[in-house]
Amino acid sequence: MSAQNLAAKVQPGSNVRWDRLENAAFAAHPSVLAPGGAANGGTRFGKSYWNLIWGIPVVLVYLFCYTAPVWGAAAISVSRFQTYQQDPEQRIPLSGIMFIFVLALLLVNFVRWVSWALAWRSGHASRARTRAPRLCRATSSSC
Repeated sequence: MSAQNLAAKVQPGSNVRWDRLENAAFAAHPSVLAPGGAANGGTRFGKSYWNLIWGIPVVLVYLFCYTAPVWGAAAISVSRFQTYQQDPEQRIPLSGIMFIFVLALLLVNFVRWVSWALAWRSGHASRARTRAPRLCRATSSSC
């Protein structure tokens, strides 16, 4: 029985068995409902630990780069509560290095954003031309 037939049999105000409706909707796509499948995230990190080994340092570098503006501003600022003050010849280059990390992070994120936007536009444009609208009924003549 299809998901549309199940949904049509539901009376207003009655309880909906979402598990049955979901199983019927994805009956033609068993990989979606398979445990450990691509939809459940099982194949991304499950087969190789190298992704995790490379992922942890990348996350740590991203966290450092995201906090670098705070460290850069703290390196250049002078507080009245500090007991030791560095010379400006040491503070300014340290702050500059921190802001270079920020610039690198901004450039990487900008490139990722532009590439994602281009891929998204090209993917949606090609699918819109080849796929029929999903909201049309089979009996409707306007689709």
